[in-house]
Formats: sequence, C-alpha cells, structure tokens
Amino acid sequence: MIVARMIAVLLLLLGTLARADIVLGQSVPISAVAGDSGRGLSLGLGVAIAEVNAAGGINGDKVRLALLDDQGKPELLQSNTATLVGAEKALALVGYGGTPDGLAPLLEREKIALVGAGAAVSDGQQGDSRYVFHLRPSYKAEIDKLASMIGSWLGSKRVGLLVQNDAFGIAMGNVANAELAKRGMKPLAVVRHEATAQDLGPAADTLIKAAPDVVIMISNSKPAGLFIKRFREMGGGAQLYSLSNANYEEVVELIGAETASGVGIVQVFPYPLDSRLKLARDYQAAMKSYAPKRAKLSYASMEGYIAGRTTLEAIRRAGKNPTRQGVLQALEEMRAYDLGGFVVDFADSRHVGAKLVDVTMISGTGNLSR
Repeated sequence: MIVARMIAVLLLLLGTLARADIVLGQSVPISAVAGDSGRGLSLGLGVAIAEVNAAGGINGDKVRLALLDDQGKPELLQSNTATLVGAEKALALVGYGGTPDGLAPLLEREKIALVGAGAAVSDGQQGDSRYVFHLRPSYKAEIDKLASMIGSWLGSKRVGLLVQNDAFGIAMGNVANAELAKRGMKPLAVVRHEATAQDLGPAADTLIKAAPDVVIMISNSKPAGLFIKRFREMGGGAQLYSLSNANYEEVVELIGAETASGVGIVQVFPYPLDSRLKLARDYQAAMKSYAPKRAKLSYASMEGYIAGRTTLEAIRRAGKNPTRQGVLQALEEMRAYDLGGFVVDFADSRHVGAKLVDVTMISGTGNLSR
C-alpha cells in the first residue's frame, strides 16, 4: 500500500494522466529492496520536469514522465524499456537505477539516448554504448579514490575486501586488487557473498580473523548493511568503506544509525544540503515547490534532478519538434554544461560526463558528514 501511494503521488506530481508533447521514460526499482533509491531517482526527475513545465515547458511543449517499476529485476528492466521506447514513444530514457547491462542492442536499434544509468565500470570514453550517457564517474575512479585515501591519508596497508559474487562485484574486485597493487597493497582477505545473502556472519568472521585496518565493501545496500551489523556485533574494529552503489539511507534504515555510524561511503553528486552551491539551492527550491511535503532531500533525488536537468537541456538544444537523433546529437555536443557548480561534459566522445568523487561518513544521527 505504501509503495502504491508513493507511485500515485509521483504520477500526480508529474502530470502523467494529462497529454504532453514530450515523453521521457524511466525504469527503476520502486517495490524492490533498492526501492528507496528508485523512488528518490524518480522524485528528483519528477521535480525537474515539474519545474520546467511550470516555466512553460521546452520550446512551448510540456513534458511528462512515463515511469515503470522494474523491481530490480533485469528481465523487467528489459521489458519496461521496450515498452517505454515502443508504446510510450519516449523521446529519451532518463535516470535508470543501475548499469544498463544488456540494453545496448535495444538502445542502438531504437537510436534512443539513456541519460544517467549508474556508473561505467571503467573510464573508457565510449562507455557501454554510444547511446548511454553516464553522470557518475566510473567505479574505477571511486576505487582509486579509496585506495589513495587508505594509503596516503590513513597510512595503512592492511586491507580486506568484501565482494558481491556477481558480474559487478567480480569486475570491481579485480579493479580494487589492481588499484591497491599500484600502491604496494595486497588484500589480506577477499570474501565473496551472494547478492541475496541474508547471513553475512561467515564473511564477517573471515575478515575479522584477517585483522585488516580497513575493509572496502563492494556490495549493494542490503548485504552491505547486513555485513556491517554482523561485523560490529562480532567485534570487528576495522574502518568500513563502501562504493556509491550502496545507498546510505537504506543502510541506516536496515541496521539503525548507531550501528551504521562511522561507515564511509563514496558519493559522486553534490551534498543535497549544501546551500553554498547554486545547483543544491535550485534542487532544494524545486523539491520544496513540487515534491510531496514529507519528501526528504537525498542523494538519490539529487541524482534524479541532475539527470532530468541534463536531459531537458539537451531537448531544448535539439530545437522545436525534437527527435531522438536530435537529442542524441545535443548530448554528444554538450560541452562543460554548468548546472550551478556541477559540470557535465559529454563532448569529444566522452560518455562519462562528470568527475566528482567525494568520501562521506555516516554520523550517529544517520546523516552524512564529510
């Protein structure tokens, strides 16, 4: 019921029941374990659309969002995307909840851009496809940041890795080993777990026995949270760090602020409460004007807002009666587009358009500090 009410609020917010000239498509996990992130992405994208519609639309055309719940399932992501590009006739796809594995053939066949789709695995300029435009730096950049920090700032070489046993985790585990090796470090232990694991006690036990000073978690929100809880319960004292794919709000909700306190999480978007940044002030104003009253400011909705603003600007640049090809060209020519302290640059075949990598810490109140 709660999920249904949230979707209903989003649909009303976005005006999806009314006719619009421009349709944007989004598939995110709303009713899955990662639902908080999915709902946040949709909310941020929704307020960006509401903001532009309130100002008269784009070249006089109103915009609506066709939103589908993929429940975090790859097969639903595929079918949802087919529906969005087919029946919904989306002009562009925006703000997906993760890396779009397997979508490249469909995107290329339909010649439709996807803006904001998790992070690229590496820093390769082309990324997944000509049609995918990342707003997150690569996961390699995140791991590089952590490896540098561990070696230089913390002065430690005793590192352990917690790795999700899937394509993402294995690839990132290999990247982590390589980045650590560059700095003369080799993990004392590499522990893998299934993405659906409920008991992370064995993983915690193995890493505690290895006695690292730092553990890098390459895991999604739920297993990361379950590991943190068991690691702390079993007496683990190492500093814990996670990549940005773990949503701190989901971790805090799962295990509580006190247990999550002190865990470091990489962030790749501006701090939503940073009033010094024009982008953050614009985002806050849009959330106040167009989001449901109880909606919280979050990194997830900030990400959705940035994806929306970037896509809407590309549509504006594509001119009156924009086409998918016109939007694609506008994105490929987008050079140093400043949203207010956050720059997006896809020019010169760059498909990883932003560079911000920051490390934050979960506080005892469940918020983030730097």
